[in-house]
Amino acid sequence: MKVADERVKGRPDSPVAYVYRVASIRAERLVMELGIELLGPDGLVDDSPADRMVRWGLTAGVAGGSAEMQYNTVARVVLGLPRTA
Repeated sequence: MKVADERVKGRPDSPVAYVYRVASIRAERLVMELGIELLGPDGLVDDSPADRMVRWGLTAGVAGGSAEMQYNTVARVVLGLPRTA
């Protein structure tokens, strides 16, 4: 909630926001992969809860910016590493 509060107040993203995005993208992907592993392709019936979970997991990275972009931002902003070419 802190991240959302800061955005509403017009403040720039804090390092917490960048780390949160990376963690949430990774968590969504892991849940999606586990769902596929547990249910198999037959469990992904159109518009079932599992199907929605997989689609959400696939789009999570796009919505938050690709995971690679978020990793680069964390490296620069949080860790102070130089930008790579």
